[in-house]
Amino acid sequence: MKSLPQKDDQTILTRYSQSSNTANECSEQIPVDLIVEILLRLPAKSVARYRCLSKLWSSIIDQIYFTDSFLTRSSARPQLLFVCVREAKVFFFSSPQAQNPDETSNGSSITANYQMNVPYKGMLCRSHISGLVSIRQFGVLKGSGSSEIEWVICKPSTGQSLSLPRMKSWKGIGR
Repeated sequence: MKSLPQKDDQTILTRYSQSSNTANECSEQIPVDLIVEILLRLPAKSVARYRCLSKLWSSIIDQIYFTDSFLTRSSARPQLLFVCVREAKVFFFSSPQAQNPDETSNGSSITANYQMNVPYKGMLCRSHISGLVSIRQFGVLKGSGSSEIEWVICKPSTGQSLSLPRMKSWKGIGR
C-alpha cells in the first residue's frame, strides 16, 4: 500500500482555511427560502441526515414552521407502511401509495424501501400518528420469570426509536 506524501502543518492549515472560506461564501449565496424549499421536497430520511450538514441547515430543520410544512407536504404523498417479523427483528418498509387505485390492479409491482428494524420480543403495534408508530413489546424479566411490558416509539422514516421509561402503574395506559 502506498503512503501519501507528507505535507507540513502550515500547508494543510492554509488549504483548510481557504476551502472553509470558499464553502462559507457559497452557502451565503443560497437564499434561506430556497434551502427551505429544497429540504421540503426531500424524503424524511435525507432531511434527518442533512441536519448534520451545517448549523444553518440544522436550525432550519428544527424550526416548528419547517416541521409543520414538511408534515403537510408528506401527508399529501401517502405512503404504505409494511411491518415484517424475521429472525427476532421487526422490519419496517414503506412504499408510495398509488394515487389511482386502478394503477395497482393492472399488475404493476410495488417496490418497498427498507426503513429500520427493532428487536422483536413479542409485539403489538398499538397506534400511529404523523409518522410515529407506538409498539407494545412483551418480554420476560431476566432471573425473575415475571413478564414485562415495554413501550417503544418508532419513526421509520428516520430509523429512530425510543423506549419509553417504565411506569410504576399501568392504570389507564393503552386502554
